[in-house]
Amino acid sequence: MIPKGLCQCGCGTATKIARDTVPAMGYVRGQPYDYCLNHRKRKRHTVGWWRTCTKCKRTRHYTAFSVRRSEFDGRSRWCRDCMTERVMRWRRENPEQWRELNMYHRALRRIRINSQVVERISPQVVYERDEGICGICDRPVDRQGFEVDHIIPIARGGSHTYENVQASHRRCNRRKHDSIPNQMTMR
Repeated sequence: MIPKGLCQCGCGTATKIARDTVPAMGYVRGQPYDYCLNHRKRKRHTVGWWRTCTKCKRTRHYTAFSVRRSEFDGRSRWCRDCMTERVMRWRRENPEQWRELNMYHRALRRIRINSQVVERISPQVVYERDEGICGICDRPVDRQGFEVDHIIPIARGGSHTYENVQASHRRCNRRKHDSIPNQMTMR
């Protein structure tokens, strides 16, 4: 029998004291670990690192679960496959909300670099405000096929606010690219 405080594999290395209690790993705060650091790394994938998804009831390795700090062990209750399925179903059921959310996060990523103002913009509000007229070519725009165009592009220092956006045709918006309105020439 190997005394507590020494590595249980028999290498004779003294083990450290656990700082936190982790039931899945068998760690108790204030008690020495069962294995030294090198052997704990090897055992990591065999003991205590399996969980069961509460949705599909499959037992999977802990890396199949997303990190979620609010959970007791820091991992999500659903596996990544079940979470992906849930998100994809929500996207199919809520296309307008998904479009708005996706547009907001894309703008947020681009603007974060320039430290500019970001506002949540609803494409439908922009369409109704502009009365369905393209801000670039002044022709009517289809409600399903329009895009929200930044008058002063984000790449040129524009903000993602209602004052800086307009409804536009997809083709017009692609032609405009990142030019400012007085620099743009339509072909």
